[in-house]
Amino acid sequence: MGEDVSELGRFSDPALFILVSLADGEKHGYAMMEDIEAVCGVKLGPGTLYGALARLERRGLVEPLVSEERRKPYRITATGASALGARLRTIEGFARAGLGRLEDAQGFAEEPQGDDHHENPEADPDHALRQPVPRAHT
Repeated sequence: MGEDVSELGRFSDPALFILVSLADGEKHGYAMMEDIEAVCGVKLGPGTLYGALARLERRGLVEPLVSEERRKPYRITATGASALGARLRTIEGFARAGLGRLEDAQGFAEEPQGDDHHENPEADPDHALRQPVPRAHT
C-alpha cells in the first residue's frame, strides 16, 4: 500500500467515475453505469466501463468479488480509495483556483444571498471559494 499516488498514472474520466461510484459500496457493472449516469451525468457504454475496470483492477485500485450470481460485483480497494481521495483533493484545489481567477478577471462569482454572509464570512460555507487566489510574481 506504500505506493506513491503520483505513480498511479493519469486518471481518465471513466476511471475516476468508476472509483467515485464504488466509493459508497460494491456494485456490478450495470449498477455502476446507472450510478455514474445519475451522479456524473455521463453515460458509459459497457466497453468503456469494462475496459476501465480491467485497467483499475490491474493497478490494484478495484477488485472483483466472488459472487454466486451472474453479475460480478466490484469494490474499491484501500489503495483505490487513497488514490481517489488524493485526486479529488487535487481537483478541488484546481476548481478553487480556477473559480478564483474567474472571479478576479470577470466578476464571475454570484453574490451570496442574505446579509449574514457579509457580516460573518465564516457563516458562509463557500466564503473560502470566493477569496482571490494569490498570484505568483514573475
